[in-house]
Amino acid sequence: MKPRLSVYISPGTERQLDIATARPGVSKSAIVEAALEAFLSPDRDDYRDAALIKRIEQLGRQIEKVRRDQEIVSETVGLFILYFLTLTPPLPEPEQGSAKALGRDRFDYFLKELAARLSQGRSLIRDTLDDFEAQESDFFQIDEADGRPGDDGESDL
Repeated sequence: MKPRLSVYISPGTERQLDIATARPGVSKSAIVEAALEAFLSPDRDDYRDAALIKRIEQLGRQIEKVRRDQEIVSETVGLFILYFLTLTPPLPEPEQGSAKALGRDRFDYFLKELAARLSQGRSLIRDTLDDFEAQESDFFQIDEADGRPGDDGESDL
């Protein structure tokens, strides 16, 4: 004979238990015993730990992707600033007023384009990276004459 146990449960849990036992062949005692066995099982911690480890690994991959994207954006901005500052000649004083007005208009247009892309969920960098999938053949080619990597027939120095 199994030992008898009296417990108190919330009304919501009692409703759920009643619904579960409405099926034939399912008793409240069987459900409670199965729940207690699952709760008290030493494997319970292993399952929980495995789920946490899986989620942490997913978060790690997401963080790595964000880090990579941030690095791309930083390099892009840095290169743009470098080229802009080194290649753009200073304007004579009389032309600066019209250049500033044109710059404001261009910046307004830029902000509108940025807002449109963000509202549509589009990313220029992601689109560009998706379009540029480097293949191994993009980096070198096999010289048909000797079967070794070649450089379009030019001699090595």
